[in-house]
Amino acid sequence: GTFDASYPLSPTLSVGELDSEEKRKRAAEYRDCTLSELLGSEKEYIERLEYCVTHYKAAIESTSSNAYKALRAVSGELFINIEEIYYFHKEEVLPRLESCQENQNALVDLFSLASPQLKSLYVTYCKGTHRSKDIYREYLEYLQELRDQFKDRLSLRDYLILPVQRITKYNLLLKNFSEFSIKAGHPVPHFKTALGATYEISRQANNAVHMSMIEGIPKRLHEFGELVLQNVFGVSEQQQRGLFKERRTFLFEKAIVITKRKSDAHDRESYITKEIFLLNEISIGEDVDNEKRNIAIYEMATGNKFTLKASNTKYRDEWLKRVNELTSVSKKLTLVSEPVEINQPLPGTQGPLSLLRQGSQKLRRSGRNISSRPSSASCIERTQKPEPGSRYVVMECIVLEGGDDLQLQPGEEVELVRVESSGSFRVRTVDEHSIEGAVLPGFLRKRESVKGDKMETAPRITVSPPSDMTQSLHDNVSISCAFNGSPIPSYMEER
Repeated sequence: GTFDASYPLSPTLSVGELDSEEKRKRAAEYRDCTLSELLGSEKEYIERLEYCVTHYKAAIESTSSNAYKALRAVSGELFINIEEIYYFHKEEVLPRLESCQENQNALVDLFSLASPQLKSLYVTYCKGTHRSKDIYREYLEYLQELRDQFKDRLSLRDYLILPVQRITKYNLLLKNFSEFSIKAGHPVPHFKTALGATYEISRQANNAVHMSMIEGIPKRLHEFGELVLQNVFGVSEQQQRGLFKERRTFLFEKAIVITKRKSDAHDRESYITKEIFLLNEISIGEDVDNEKRNIAIYEMATGNKFTLKASNTKYRDEWLKRVNELTSVSKKLTLVSEPVEINQPLPGTQGPLSLLRQGSQKLRRSGRNISSRPSSASCIERTQKPEPGSRYVVMECIVLEGGDDLQLQPGEEVELVRVESSGSFRVRTVDEHSIEGAVLPGFLRKRESVKGDKMETAPRITVSPPSDMTQSLHDNVSISCAFNGSPIPSYMEER
C-alpha cells in the first residue's frame, strides 16, 4: 500500500433494492452528499497546496541564508511539480466542479477532458516521490525550523503526500456517486467514461510510485518500454522446491523485473532488483503443478524455471493475457506448458541486461539468502476481519521474514499479531521460541473453530523412511506414515 486511500465515504445504503419513491429519494440525497464531499474536499486540497507553495516552497527558494543553500539547490526535486498541480486544480478543476452542482452530467466531461493533463501531472509527481522523500529526510532539521517559524500543525511531508492521496480519491468518490445515481433512478449517461479515466490515472500514478522505488538496474527503466502491470507474487526457483518468497514483480513491454522490498533503519523503502527476464529470452507456462494461480518462467538459454504464485486466479489470468499480447506483437515469445531447451544463448544476449541476469544467477548459485515480505494482496478468503490472536495453519513451505528468516513447514501453526497497513500479516510462532515475522498471507489458512477445549487443525501427514535406507533408483521402498499422529498402514511405492 503506497497510497493512503482512506477518506470519509458517503453513507452506504442498507435498504436493498430501491423499489419505492422514499428509497429513491434517500439515494438521491446520498448522491448529492457525495458531490458535496467531492467539491468540499477539492477546496480543502487546493488550500493546503497553496499553503505549501506560498510558505514552504517560497521560503526555501527566496532565502539567502547559507544554511539553506544546499536545500535551495534541490528544491525542484523536493517539491517536484506541486506548484503546477496547484494551479491546474485552482484554475481548471475547481471551477468545473462548482458548475457540476447545477449540471451533474458535467462530471463526465470534467474528468474525461481533464484526464490527459491530470495523468501527466500526477505521473510526473509520483515518479519523483522517492527522491523527494530522501531529500526530506536529509534536510529534516532545516525543514523543522521552518515549520516552527510558521507554527504549522502539519509538517512539509504531510503536504507533499497530498497529491498521492488525492488522485486515488476521485475514482472512489465517483463510484459512490454513480451507485447512488443508479439507485435514485437517474443514472448519468456515459458515466463509465469518467470512472475509467480516473481509474487509469490512479493506476498509472500508483505504478509510477512503485517504479521510482526500484534500485539495482544499471540501465534506465525506459529501455524496457512502458510499465504494463505490477503485482506482488510468491516467487520460487526450481531448486527451492516450492519455497515461495514474496516479490513485487513488474511487467514491462520488453522485460519482467522481479524485486525484493527493503527497508533501512530510517524506514526508507525501496525495491532491490533480484531478476530480470527479457521477454525474447523466456517462455511462459500456465497451470504449473496443477495450481491455477501459478505462472512458470523458463529461461530458454539455461532451462532454469521460476514459479510465480499470484494471490488469485484473476491476477494470474490478467498477467498471462498481457504477456501473450506483448509477445504476439513481437513474435518472439510463445506460450508453452513445458520448458524450451536451447543449449546456445540467443543472438545478442551478451548486452548489459543479460550480464545483469547472469550476475543474479551467480548470486543464486552462491546461496545468498532471499527472504520474503508480507503481501499487500492476501489470497486468504475471509468472511470477517482477521483478529489479533487468531491461529493460522501454514499451507506451503515459506520463509518468516524478520524472524531470522525461519522456514515454516506446511501444517505448522502461527498466531496473528496484527494486520499491517499493506494488508500483510505479522505473526509469531506458537512454540517456546515465539519468533515474530512477516509472512505472505496467501499461504495461510485460518484454523477451525473451537471444539471443546481443543481447536481443530489441518490434517498433517508425516512420512518416516527407514533410517538405514540405501535403495537406488527404481528400488521398492517401504515407508511408514502417520496421519495426525495415528499410524497408517505401510505402502509400497516404486521409485
